[in-house]
Amino acid sequence: MFSHALKEIRQKRNWRQKDVAQITGFHLHSIHKYEINLRKPSWDFLVALVEKGKVDPRELFYCGTGDTKKAYARVRKKKSVS
Repeated sequence: MFSHALKEIRQKRNWRQKDVAQITGFHLHSIHKYEINLRKPSWDFLVALVEKGKVDPRELFYCGTGDTKKAYARVRKKKSVS
């Protein structure tokens, strides 16, 4: 779920919601609503997060376990086996 991924990305980088708002150019209230899953992010927000925030786009899809590195490892392992 994106809301979990965004929060994990933010916490991993020691960003506050205010920092994400400043980096992306989106309002603080929007960031809060994305994190509590009351609003879905726009394409523009995702692009800003990736480009301006230097976030790997894959991080937007792996979440919930608190450890995206394990998820990356599983994907890479599956690709190398195929």
